[in-house]
Amino acid sequence: MDYPQRRLAGWILAAFAITFQVLVNIPVGGGYLRLGASDLLLPVFAGVVAWHAARHPAQVPRWIVPGLWFWLAALTAWLTVALVIGHGRIGAWQEWALVNKFAGWFVLVAYLVVGGWVAQFAGRPDEDRFVRWLAVLAAGLSLVSLARYLVMQAVNPELYPRLEGIAGNPNSFGCLLAVAWVVLVAVQSDRQVMSVRHFHWTIVSLNIGLLYAGSRSSWLGLVLGLAVLQAFHCIPWRPLLRASAVSAVLCALIAQVPPFIHATIPPEDAPNLSEPYFLRPSMVDDTGVSHRVRLMREALALWQENPVAGVGLGTFYWADRQAHGGTGAVIHNTALWLLTETGLVGVALFGGFFLAGTLRLWRRLRLEPDPLGVGILATLAIFLGASVGMEAMYQRHLWFLAGYALALRPPLRQAPV
Repeated sequence: MDYPQRRLAGWILAAFAITFQVLVNIPVGGGYLRLGASDLLLPVFAGVVAWHAARHPAQVPRWIVPGLWFWLAALTAWLTVALVIGHGRIGAWQEWALVNKFAGWFVLVAYLVVGGWVAQFAGRPDEDRFVRWLAVLAAGLSLVSLARYLVMQAVNPELYPRLEGIAGNPNSFGCLLAVAWVVLVAVQSDRQVMSVRHFHWTIVSLNIGLLYAGSRSSWLGLVLGLAVLQAFHCIPWRPLLRASAVSAVLCALIAQVPPFIHATIPPEDAPNLSEPYFLRPSMVDDTGVSHRVRLMREALALWQENPVAGVGLGTFYWADRQAHGGTGAVIHNTALWLLTETGLVGVALFGGFFLAGTLRLWRRLRLEPDPLGVGILATLAIFLGASVGMEAMYQRHLWFLAGYALALRPPLRQAPV
């Protein structure tokens, strides 16, 4: 029998598999607001979940993390304190703090809760479709972005030096590709969500996209994700090594395309030849690295003014605009951002929440093997690694997948009886 809750859970998974991959930057005040296509669907899904919970209190998501609602309440309370501290320091309510960070926090909580609700009703076919659509679309966006990259070699290579998909920037796109990679590999190691041939070419496309996105943060995250998959014996080494060898050959061939294009253009019209980002000798010491180092030094200096409670939400962004002009910069390190703006208290709360969730999920997966759960645990590892070089806490799919994995649900995820 088909149940309305199960159908809805399947629709939510399918919709998010597509819309998580679309992000746009909308100018707001002196900065920007990152809006995802999934954000447009979230109020509808969250409203349905709230309505269903009001009618069926027994089906409100329960969690493997004891006191999760109290964790969320404590985190919300401390972010409120940080917002007030920031207002007191700046003397006004800053849009970046109020909208991007504070209101954005409630969006993340909504993703978490919706993910937990979906986990109660989604069946294995729904999960497999989610994994398949997420990976195939991400692979397709890799190829489309690669085509755009090659076309730009004849126009101006510096206008599109790295693949971005439609995720707004290379780091977000790289993390999305890494998540699709680990989730697909984890589930495919247990059962076929796609044919062997389709799996091979999907992994090849994701590999190429990851290289040409040039996101060092996502590379580091993927290494940690691979470690998690290996710990649970969820890596089919033979097909992956075969796909990696094909990816390396294709990347070597693709790298010859820009010089060929350059040679066909008259010298007076030819743009400067640009190497792929991952082949540049300056990749480990370029302006991006030096920029991040400067931001970290300034953030640490600012944090020392109020180590315990932090300098307040949005204060670093505001201070950077005051000091350097422009739209302002964010701290490209999640832990350092939390330390600077929410203090030692904020780091303890958010770090404790992340650690509690990760350890509980690890223990559950040791007792109840679940390939998708392992893929989500690897996703948490990806964002832990990526957060070293980017502010990764506000990634939508991280919170939805975390809610999905942290919810208590029947092991086989059959329809309720």
